[in-house]
Amino acid sequence: MARRAVGLPLVLVCLVAIAYALFGQYFGGMLGHSGVDVDSLILTLCYSFDGVFGRPLAVVVGTIIVFICWRAMRRDAGVEECRGFCPNAEAFDRRAAVA
Repeated sequence: MARRAVGLPLVLVCLVAIAYALFGQYFGGMLGHSGVDVDSLILTLCYSFDGVFGRPLAVVVGTIIVFICWRAMRRDAGVEECRGFCPNAEAFDRRAAVA
């Protein structure tokens, strides 16, 4: 899904980061680290606040959902009622149309 939405570069960066986490103990110098086993990596990526469902999901909930709710309110309440409620209704409409 990331490849379709953002493109191949994001997928490659993610794969390099996962490979570095798994094989970093074999690197020397400043790039080396003590290593991460597969179970710890999956636990961190899936269940911790540093993983996929942590900060990225917080961004979605904190920003994108506001525009989705605004669009639903505009649809249900009508355009003119919302213009009286919010003087910046046109700006919200442009952002909500993108989301």
